[in-house]
Amino acid sequence: MRLAVVSHPCVTPLNQDFYARVQARTGWDVSILLPRRWKNEYGRQRAERWPSFRGELVTLPVVLAGNIPLHAYVAAMRRRLRALDPDVVYVHHEPYAAATFQVVRAASGIDGAAIGFYSAQNLRKRYPWPVSAWERWVHAHSDFALPVSEEVAQVLRGKGYQGEIDVLPLPVDTDRFHPANGGFGETRPFTAGYVGRVAEEKGVDTLLAALPLLESEDTRVLVVGEGPQRDGLTAMAHELGVGERVTWAGYVPHDMVVDVYRDMDVLVVPSKTVPNWKEQFGRVVVEALACGVPVIASDSGELPNLISQTAGGWVFREGDAAHLAQVLDAVRTDSAVSTGSVGARGREAVARTYDVEAVVQRFISVCARHG
Repeated sequence: MRLAVVSHPCVTPLNQDFYARVQARTGWDVSILLPRRWKNEYGRQRAERWPSFRGELVTLPVVLAGNIPLHAYVAAMRRRLRALDPDVVYVHHEPYAAATFQVVRAASGIDGAAIGFYSAQNLRKRYPWPVSAWERWVHAHSDFALPVSEEVAQVLRGKGYQGEIDVLPLPVDTDRFHPANGGFGETRPFTAGYVGRVAEEKGVDTLLAALPLLESEDTRVLVVGEGPQRDGLTAMAHELGVGERVTWAGYVPHDMVVDVYRDMDVLVVPSKTVPNWKEQFGRVVVEALACGVPVIASDSGELPNLISQTAGGWVFREGDAAHLAQVLDAVRTDSAVSTGSVGARGREAVARTYDVEAVVQRFISVCARHG
């Protein structure tokens, strides 16, 4: 079978690993079409091949590189796809994105090609024209959708999508993300970590506000990531008198972040729902649990479902620093945490449901039904 994947995330070579695994397991002819260049707040990227991906890598120029919903490929997309002659075209973009409309419109002219798309949008947003028209067109001309959660699937149905839906969660490589040797607090104070973008909706301010409320002044916070609130939150920590207890690690590349989790006793995911966003999945949750690190998460979006499904942590009320402080105090003195049993339980659940090989097999099954 011939599978064509269109994916801006694959500009980061590690993201090609998923499709390399698909290819290795099936022997399919897999091609990835992706932007030649991309940019984000951390800088500019040029497309490179992941060593284990053996298929065709088609790099194409784009306009508005870095703008996820509005970028588009400067290419005769139908001609490009026809040259690949795919049985299945999978667009790793939201259905309202310009690139998705462009690719699905091109693929719909290829006889016999099944078309699928990705989605993580868990709010039922109404978009202005022409975005609303792109979204309706993609819904009407796609054969299958791969939302990251049941809530996203419900949004798709609520917007009128009638095609096949299979929930496909974001995966984690549990061979790479695994517990380190050593134990709870052996060489450091109790450390609550955060990994992600430092922005309003991510709720890092809630974590900092909880710090002076803790019973023990030994607890430290490790913040990994960058974003527009970094300077303001650094000032906030000093105003609260906890500046010396917070370490700002800055941006860490994803292929190195496994070492960051191992510097934590618990991961805190304090996301806050805002009018245009709530937590869509929480990939850091499954990554931390794969490393045996338990998680304290807010009740925003998909987070409480992940905690419930994995039994690998605790939930607090989003934006409630006092509640978070109570949970942190309880976790710090919980023997189930210090012995690693909560993290081990979470890792077992993640390996069963979210490991990359399990998710790859689910993806293969969907494509095989349509190819």
